[in-house]
Amino acid sequence: MCEHGVVVEHIPWSDGKRPVTCAMMGFLARWARRLSWRETARTFQTSWEAVYRSVEWFVEWGLAHRELSGVESIGVDEFIGDTACAPTTF
Repeated sequence: MCEHGVVVEHIPWSDGKRPVTCAMMGFLARWARRLSWRETARTFQTSWEAVYRSVEWFVEWGLAHRELSGVESIGVDEFIGDTACAPTTF
């Protein structure tokens, strides 16, 4: 008698049930830094949601793998004043 069941295989180029490969998600997320998400989707013939999910995946991965050991303080510069006189070098 044969036993039948569901066999689940790990596919290294994918993450879970996502329809887009990890390489493509990284590719879309990097382009989404330069172009709007809509323009990224149009340029690479994919959906806006695929770009959104790719950026979301990339940010989650970065947060999970960030290394903050050795960081003792963070400096923040703030400009307070009239926005009409704000520097344009930002």
